[in-house]
Amino acid sequence: VTRFLESLEKNEAPKFYFCISGAFSIAVCRNLKTDLLQAHNNLGGICNKKKDLKCAYEHYKALKLLSDKVGDSFMLAAAYNNLGLVAFEEAKNDFLTIRESVLGLYDRALAHNPNLIDAVYNKAS
Repeated sequence: VTRFLESLEKNEAPKFYFCISGAFSIAVCRNLKTDLLQAHNNLGGICNKKKDLKCAYEHYKALKLLSDKVGDSFMLAAAYNNLGLVAFEEAKNDFLTIRESVLGLYDRALAHNPNLIDAVYNKAS
């Protein structure tokens, strides 16, 4: 799975052969892409809970790139929100960094999904 995710990120992924014929197959392909996005989001969350910020950042960055590539604005908003959480943890009490970069990530999340309550809450905190 990791090798497949890496190849997808580099645009070298094998074609989804089962996506070629029929509407059902296309739906399966879309679900697979959604599963890959969810996997990066979940793995980033696990890393974040373990305080492995580098690992969390890598998964959220991959989530951002893949979400943008497949046009999933909801997951793109989640990626920016979660990148904001990682940046906030890394900034600690550096208020200038928080103001200049972290809040910008929450703004980007809200630009893609204005109803993302987590980003609203995180920006206000």
